Amino acid sequence: MARYRKITKKELKHDRFLDTGVKLTRYAKQHKNLATVMMIGLIVVIAGVLLFRDHRRDISERADSELMRAELAYLRGDFQGAFMEFEIIQRRYRRTSAGRRALYFMGHLMQLQGRPSDAINHFEEFLSVSRNESILSPGALLGIAVSRVQLGDMDGAIASYEETVKRFPGSYFARKAYLSLAELKEMMGDIDGSIEIYKKIRDIYLQTELADKAEERIKFLQGMNAVTRLQLPPDIGDM
Repeated sequence: MARYRKITKKELKHDRFLDTGVKLTRYAKQHKNLATVMMIGLIVVIAGVLLFRDHRRDISERADSELMRAELAYLRGDFQGAFMEFEIIQRRYRRTSAGRRALYFMGHLMQLQGRPSDAINHFEEFLSVSRNESILSPGALLGIAVSRVQLGDMDGAIASYEETVKRFPGSYFARKAYLSLAELKEMMGDIDGSIEIYKKIRDIYLQTELADKAEERIKFLQGMNAVTRLQLPPDIGDM
């Protein structure tokens, strides 16, 4: 006949390691759906970031492609068609580099159409949103200066020319701004101011055709100054 062994208190104690394993297994079974959902969610987030980046890249590529088409229309002389395309690009792709450059070209076309106020608005908006558009930024400042001359705002034009040479001294536009500034001062009758600018041009652009032109202009204006300041003896006027 089978005999039953009495179980001791020691044997009744829980095995903590076994308990922990059982609990973890039970928790995993109960929450396996949650873990799966979290993993899927993480994958979706990562995929979303990658897709958004690709989407942004696709948008930039489309914007650049449309900008090239608008620029070709401009080169063909289709200014009206080019302006309409630049306007669409700026509206659709405002935050892209192409959208910002479209603003610059719109300002330039407004200037060609004899609408200086609209040109200034577009150039100023371009400057306010441009980031790394340093190639076009001095052009926009120069465009503002020319537009202000067209409006008769000579002081404003002088300020824009001076800002161009100050901010972008090594650019092609700085050379143009210096020359335009000297010519504008001469036109306003400020001969001494014009000579001063031509001297700067001569000293900055040594051994260039521009420096030679500036030197010729200096001599001419100095000669003109000497003639206008020449006073005839009083007795000649009485003869």
